[in-house]
Amino acid sequence: MKAIYLLIVAFVFSVSGFAQNSIDLFSVSGGYGWPSSYEAPYSEKATEVQQHVAATIPIELSDKTIFFNNFNYYHFSLESNNEFGDAIANPADLHGFILRTGIVRKLNDKNKFQLFFIPRYMSDFNKSSETAWQFGGVAMFEHRYNKDLMMRYGLMYNAEFFGHYFIPVVHLDWNITEKVSVAGMLPIYMKIKYKYSDRLELGFSHLGLTTSYRLGGETYDGDYLVRQSIDLALYGRYHLGKNFHLETKVGMALGRQYDQFANDQKVDLSLPLVNIGDDRLIKSTPFDNGPFINLKLVYNYPLD
Repeated sequence: MKAIYLLIVAFVFSVSGFAQNSIDLFSVSGGYGWPSSYEAPYSEKATEVQQHVAATIPIELSDKTIFFNNFNYYHFSLESNNEFGDAIANPADLHGFILRTGIVRKLNDKNKFQLFFIPRYMSDFNKSSETAWQFGGVAMFEHRYNKDLMMRYGLMYNAEFFGHYFIPVVHLDWNITEKVSVAGMLPIYMKIKYKYSDRLELGFSHLGLTTSYRLGGETYDGDYLVRQSIDLALYGRYHLGKNFHLETKVGMALGRQYDQFANDQKVDLSLPLVNIGDDRLIKSTPFDNGPFINLKLVYNYPLD
């Protein structure tokens, strides 16, 4: 118990340097996507189920430096009763382990700099190997304009299985009024929040993910699968008591893709929504957008 108490004290002491009201230390969520139709001639539908676990551990190294660690595990499962042949991943069962670790350095009262190393292990767990590793990072400069507005500007990079992927990012944390705020890192995620009461928060959520996974085993001959989706949803976050919150999202998954490619099929350069030098041939069959629901349990630690 003493070790747990000291760890909590270290959390509170270190994250106080982030100048925010609270921090999500741990969350676990699950989602279900309603069946969506494939392109002709396939009659059966695709059903997506997903899970996500996230944990954050910030550690203060000095009064100006924080060693920040964030771990994410993603699991996506896509199933259908269509017969695509042995060379196509069906069902697709994808696992992603993503670590974001690095330094947050305070430059002065208004500015900070962040530099993170981001290793990933992305696989279907079918005879996984070292070929499932990816490596990337992100650098961001932070400026606090006033007590209600903070922004970060930076660039994220990852060595995806389809090639070099660069994402210019802008992080926004803006308290527009006492009840309305906007927070997120565009173009990846964003929330428009409305504080309905002390226990209930309502709003709009955006999440855009592009991730690639190595398909193992001799059947797929080193193929990789790219999952892409832009999830737009209405959400509600309810304070259950203590430090626990329950969040519900209901929305639409747009541009959702599970595209399978041969190992040697690459792009010259990839940016959000734009691929340069993309002559790849898709092995799999597309299916429609569809509605989804997501439930998430959050352990949030207040800093006030």
